Amino acid sequence: MVLISTKGKEKVTDERSKRRPFTRSDSKKMMGDAMRFSILTTAENRKKMKSSVEIFEIPATDVVDVSIDGSEHESVKEVSKEKGKNKLSNLEKERTIINNLRQQNVLGGRVFDMDIILKPGMDSLHDLLEIQSWLHLFQIKSPILHEEEVRESYYNIDFGEDGSITSRVGNKNLYLDEDLLGQILAVPRGEIRSLVKKTYTTKFVKECSKIPNTCRAGIQKKLIKGLYQLLFEFVNKVLLPRMKKRTAATSTNLYLMEALSRFEPIDLPALMMEHLYKTVIDHKRKHGMGYGYFLTKVFHYLNIPVGTGKIGTAKQAFTLTTMVECECIEGKTGPLSKISQLVMEQDQLKHELEEMTVRVSNKDAEIALLKTELLKAQTEGPGTEVVKELHKQNDELLAKIATLQEKAIKDNDKANTRLTLVIKSLSHQPPSS
Repeated sequence: MVLISTKGKEKVTDERSKRRPFTRSDSKKMMGDAMRFSILTTAENRKKMKSSVEIFEIPATDVVDVSIDGSEHESVKEVSKEKGKNKLSNLEKERTIINNLRQQNVLGGRVFDMDIILKPGMDSLHDLLEIQSWLHLFQIKSPILHEEEVRESYYNIDFGEDGSITSRVGNKNLYLDEDLLGQILAVPRGEIRSLVKKTYTTKFVKECSKIPNTCRAGIQKKLIKGLYQLLFEFVNKVLLPRMKKRTAATSTNLYLMEALSRFEPIDLPALMMEHLYKTVIDHKRKHGMGYGYFLTKVFHYLNIPVGTGKIGTAKQAFTLTTMVECECIEGKTGPLSKISQLVMEQDQLKHELEEMTVRVSNKDAEIALLKTELLKAQTEGPGTEVVKELHKQNDELLAKIATLQEKAIKDNDKANTRLTLVIKSLSHQPPSS
C-alpha cells in the first residue's frame, strides 16, 4: 500500500496490480501440468526403490543362509529358470507324443479262417504255430477290438526299469510284465527273448528270395517265394506290427521268419514288450498302436471296463484271398492298375540294382587287392609270366564290371521308359462315363 498526497489533501488509496482473470481453460491446463509432474515423480521414485532393493529368493527349506552373496543369488535364479524351461520342454514333449499317437492307427492283428486251414501254405503256417503253442490265439472267429481303450492305454503308457508297463484305462490302473502277459495269453516262454543285435543268415535269404544270390535285407514282399510271403505277412502283421514300409522285409522280420521256420522256441511276451518299447520310445510313437486283439484279452483278464468294441472283418483274417495274394495257391485277386504293376517292376529292378552294386563293390575290392599284389610283384621283380597273368585277371575283372554297369544302366532306362509310356497312356485315356 502506497500513501499519495494530492493538492494539499491527504488521501489514502490502495493501488493493486492488474491481472488477467483466471479462466476455466487455465485451471484445466494447470491441473494437467500438475498430474504430469506427479506421474513423472512417482515413476522416478519407483525406479529408485527398485534399484535400491535387492530381490531375495525364499529357499525351499526353513533355514535361511545369510552368507549367500549376489553371485550365488544369480546362480539360484538361473537354476530356477532352467527348471522352468525343463518343465515346459517336458510338457511339450508329452504333447508331441500324444499328437503323434492321435495320428496313428490301432493295429488289431490277424486271425485265421479255419475253412482254409488245410490249404497249401496255410497248413505249414498252422504247424509252425502249433509247435510254438500259439494256435489258440488265432482261432477266434469274430475278434473284438476296443480301439478307444487301446488308444488310452498307449496315451498313458510308462515303462519301468524292470521292463514292466504301467498305464491307465478309464479309472483303473494297468500293470503288465512278461510273466503276467504270458499267463494272460496262455503261451510258454521261449529262448528267443530279444531281437536286438540278431541277424539272419544269407542262406535263408537266398532260400526264400525269387532273385538268385540275394543276401541283403529290404527285399520286397513280391520278390519272396509264396510260402515265405505268407510267413512274412504273419510276422509283419501280428508279431511285429508297424505302419510304415509294410511291404519290405527288414532284418528283424527275416530273423524271426528264419527262427519260426527252424522251429526255435520264441518268447512271445518278451518280444511284445520289447516291440512296445521300440514303438513308443525309439520310434517316437509313429509306428502305429499294435497288438489290439491281444490287449483285448489283457483288458478282460484285469477286469478293466471296456466299451462295445468293433468286430473284426475279413481284412483282419488270413482268408483265401490272402493265400492267393501270397502266391500260395492259384486264383484271381483284384486287378492291379498299370501304375501298381510298374511300381512293382521298379521295386524289383531297384533290388537287382542294389545287388549289382554290392557285386561291383566286391569286384572293386578284388581289383585293389590284385593291384597291390601286382605292385608287390613288380617291386620284388618276379618273372614276366606272373605279371602277365595278373594283368589278364585285372582286365577280365574290369570287363565284368563294365558289363554289370552297362546292364544296370539299361535296366534303369527301360523302367523309366515304361513309366513314361504308362503315364502318357493314362493321361490320354477318355474319362469314364
